[in-house]
Amino acid sequence: MDNKKLFDYVKNNIVHLNNNDIDSNIIIDSDIITIIITTNPIISNPSICIFEKLIDSIKKYDIIKNSKIIISFDGCLDFHNKKNYELFKKNYELFKKNIDDYILNNNLSHNISTIYADKHVHQSNTIKNAVKMITTKFAFIIEHDFEIIHDINFYSILKTMILYEKYIKCVRLSLLEHIYHNNNIRSDIFYPDSIVINNINFIPVINWSSHPFILNMTYYKKKIMKYIHEDSRTYIEEVFNGIIHTNISEDHSKFFKYGMYIYAEPIENFIHLKHNDGRGNMKKILPIFKYGNKIPKYAPAEFDTYPENIKKEVLDTYK
Repeated sequence: MDNKKLFDYVKNNIVHLNNNDIDSNIIIDSDIITIIITTNPIISNPSICIFEKLIDSIKKYDIIKNSKIIISFDGCLDFHNKKNYELFKKNYELFKKNIDDYILNNNLSHNISTIYADKHVHQSNTIKNAVKMITTKFAFIIEHDFEIIHDINFYSILKTMILYEKYIKCVRLSLLEHIYHNNNIRSDIFYPDSIVINNINFIPVINWSSHPFILNMTYYKKKIMKYIHEDSRTYIEEVFNGIIHTNISEDHSKFFKYGMYIYAEPIENFIHLKHNDGRGNMKKILPIFKYGNKIPKYAPAEFDTYPENIKKEVLDTYK
């Protein structure tokens, strides 16, 4: 696929609105968007410190701080090692209880609801389970171990997604600061340039990502849900990216069928997220914990920030 040709097609075929075309009565408030937080068993369970960081970061933004939140819990992965499975499941059940207590103690029952998978269904189906409960036009989908660290104009993003609904279906936040990373074009960007739409820099992309994103729910329900089946126990990108690439490479106009972009504001440095990585590399972590109280090589990135009692509990559990 000729990446520049695709970029030019996208850039040249967006019909920009002038002020006379913009409906001044558009209402953007917390009722237009639902937040989905996906969660699964992680090495820091039963601690909810990572979850609290996410909630605290959401509360900083007027548009979303009062939006309904759905926490979608995955089931526990059945390890071949029965001891690991039982301990992991026990900690996960305690984690769920701690989340319930947090909601109750902070008087958030009116704002936060929970949904539980009865078996391991992975990210794609935890999202799908929550989507069935959504009636708002948009969803902000974020995993439990992300934290928003940069100013994000949710109002402008949502307004632009309404005004340019024909072209923009999904807007992703960024974990990296700009188009280039380690002197190379980022792997999730097909061409190193942005397009200004409604005074916002957007970078068109053709790869789905698990990084947090704002999603047009009509688009998701019509174009994506049909590809996610009960046995799709993986990330959405593994289900969906091959389909996207095939369709767009055959016909550039189909880019707008998917309409995916990275929010690139401010263009000089648009890192929006911190990944607290509560999971780490599970396949490598579990065997390595047998080395006692030595912090394992593959410990989660934020392991050192956990309270001492939690660190000890995690290490002791998986000796």
